[in-house]
Amino acid sequence: MTLNQHISDYLEYYCSLEEPGFAVLLTGEWGAGKTWFIKNELEYNPNFDPERFLYVSLYGLSSFKEIEKQFFEQLHPFLSSKPAVLVGRVLSGFLKASLKIDINKDDVDETASFQIPQINLDEFLSDAKGKILIFDDIERCSIEIDKLLGYINYFVEHGGQKVILIANEKEIFASNKKFEDIKSKNSTTNKSNYSLIKEKLIGKTLQVVPGVEDAFAHFSESMKNLDFKSILKSHDQDILKVYYCSNFNNLRALKFSILDFERIFNELDTGFQINKPLILDLLKIHLMFSLEIKCGGLEPDKIGQFLSENFEYNWNKKQNKAYSYSGYPHPPKEDETEPPPVSKYENHIVLFDLGFNKETWMDFYLKGAVKGSVFNQELNQYCEKQTRSDWQKLYDHYDLFEDEFQNLVPIVYDKFTSREYQDLGEVLHISGLFLYFCSESLIDQASEDIYQQSISYLNHLQKQGLLPEDRNVKSTSFYRHVVTHLDSQEMKGILAHLNLLILENENKKLQELSSKFIPQFVSDPAFIYCVLNATNNLFEDWPNLYNVSFLNYIDINSFVDKFIELPLHHHGTFGHCLIKRYEIGPSDHNWEDEYNWLSQLNGLLREKLPSLKGRLSHIGIHQFIKEDLEPSLAKIRQLQERRTN
Repeated sequence: MTLNQHISDYLEYYCSLEEPGFAVLLTGEWGAGKTWFIKNELEYNPNFDPERFLYVSLYGLSSFKEIEKQFFEQLHPFLSSKPAVLVGRVLSGFLKASLKIDINKDDVDETASFQIPQINLDEFLSDAKGKILIFDDIERCSIEIDKLLGYINYFVEHGGQKVILIANEKEIFASNKKFEDIKSKNSTTNKSNYSLIKEKLIGKTLQVVPGVEDAFAHFSESMKNLDFKSILKSHDQDILKVYYCSNFNNLRALKFSILDFERIFNELDTGFQINKPLILDLLKIHLMFSLEIKCGGLEPDKIGQFLSENFEYNWNKKQNKAYSYSGYPHPPKEDETEPPPVSKYENHIVLFDLGFNKETWMDFYLKGAVKGSVFNQELNQYCEKQTRSDWQKLYDHYDLFEDEFQNLVPIVYDKFTSREYQDLGEVLHISGLFLYFCSESLIDQASEDIYQQSISYLNHLQKQGLLPEDRNVKSTSFYRHVVTHLDSQEMKGILAHLNLLILENENKKLQELSSKFIPQFVSDPAFIYCVLNATNNLFEDWPNLYNVSFLNYIDINSFVDKFIELPLHHHGTFGHCLIKRYEIGPSDHNWEDEYNWLSQLNGLLREKLPSLKGRLSHIGIHQFIKEDLEPSLAKIRQLQERRTN
């Protein structure tokens, strides 16, 4: 059963009635597939005879004569042909005879308010009897809505005919902002013209839900290129994931996007056309761009910016990276940014690997330029970088024949157990793959064995110095793909062990850096702000420490001795850095270690104060404690309380 089966059932019931006395409205968002649905019903529903229906699109029509002309052309295709046009003005007469419409009876102007056609049912011709009228694109008609519905109402009420209306009702309500106060002795109403007429005309309103899979199958069948059609059919679910995560319920945009890509596909060399993984990647990228351009407001020439926003996004994307040598560093701007639109595609598309250059994509969307030589040249370069290893072929096991799969498994497993892979991403991918294969009984190994092998492998990489030294370097996506079986307990355990090893590396690294911190701060006071507070600092030898407890690694006594001797400017810079560190840093981070270090610093500096009486450093230290150190401690306590609540 399809999503809109209930509509099909109701329309069958409605069309079986003799004279229902009301119309049926099919409503839905633009692009929801309303027109496709009704035309599909007429073509494939065995209970409907297409000859019984007269369909007219009201898009852009501004007079009843234009509507009648479309009806006439369907009722009398020969008389509306070019030779018959020579007959002259017979069109209007035949239409009036067929539908018994006398628009100008009694010299009433056809555009008069709430105008209805004058129909003489006694003379209604047999060729129009039993016809079901379909009026599409109601909201796009240029005739005022009350006049249009009044016109249609006559067919229903006085002609006894069945009428199906198709419209985006939300748009009708939005454009029908003029309300009338219709007063009577007993009541007052505030309903719009549309609402009033709808009550009389429309007896049933049905919401068309985008039947995505059915529509996609229909779109696929309409493709002329058989190879492309085959790819669409065999990978429909994978392709539709991109459509679903776009959050645009617009089947029209999906259809146009698929048609556009067929143009690209036709220009590719045969070797690329038969490369299904490559075509699938390209199609997903195209769908992302095309849907965003058609529905999301993305300008084609802003594709580069659209992608770069995702790379730049972090907890404070607009944090000030500049620093000042002449005073306090410029504070970061307060900015709570939402994830950029492109981030919703991350789980389905490798955003940094576009197949074509972004300039080529932009040229396609801006100018419709289909440049086969450029496409093929850029894909050649792309494929040279994508030489797949055995484990990558195993990752794409859905493209493998059974014998290929059975041959690859022992090859990859032997390399895994003999520690031939030296890259963390490869190890995690292979671990995830074999855990998944175990869960599906595709290999003989037990999950526990794979788990222990993976833990041992990570320890091996640790000893070889091949693991990251920064806890921020966390990812479950390598080589353009997400690691498999992430939700399993075994994979969670492997990642937890990896995090512990990375943390050990980080601790060693921070211990080494702590000895360099004081000399660097003495020579360049702005350094401390960039390293401790900026998400992208300007010192390449230092990692980003904005979300890492680092101060606690610094020898407290050495720092106090040197801090006291520094100019007041250094005191102010360090103090300002502390204030901003806990104001703009990650609120969920555990700052307990730094809190203890700062508390100890507070105590030691207070002990030193009496001996500094009469010196400039007394002023600087006293001001630092009151205005910066103690408020920072209070802020950390506040953050810690939030974490525990």
